[in-house]
Order: sequence, then C-alpha cells, then structure tokens
Amino acid sequence: MGATPKTVSRVARLQHVCRLWDAGKTLTEIAFAAGYSDQPHMVHDFRTSREPAPEAFFSQATPRNLPTFYK
Repeated sequence: MGATPKTVSRVARLQHVCRLWDAGKTLTEIAFAAGYSDQPHMVHDFRTSREPAPEAFFSQATPRNLPTFYK
C-alpha cells in the first residue's frame, strides 16, 4: 500500500472523524467518539497528516481528499 501501519490507522481515524462530522456531532463529541483523549490531540493528528485544523478543513467548499487505502 506504500504507507506505514501508523499512517493507515491515522487516515482511517480521520475518515471516521469526517463521518461523525457529517452526522452533526460537535468537535468535542467527535474527539471522544473517535478515541482521542481530548480535542487538541485530534487537532494535532489533523495537522500531522498535513490537513488544516478541523474547523478549517470542514469549512472548505471543496470535497475532502483524504487518502483511501481500502473500501
């Protein structure tokens, strides 16, 4: 797949975050539901994956282009 297991795990978690956002959850609810210890940890994961902070990411008009490693 060309990615480390940690990278695949991070992308899968961020995809889950996107699904929770689309379901209308708040960022705090999303952080805990996705298994982060707190919201800043989730924000750090976004920035580590070269994405903007969650609020900026979700306010973009363009589609979310997270890598997809599986279906």
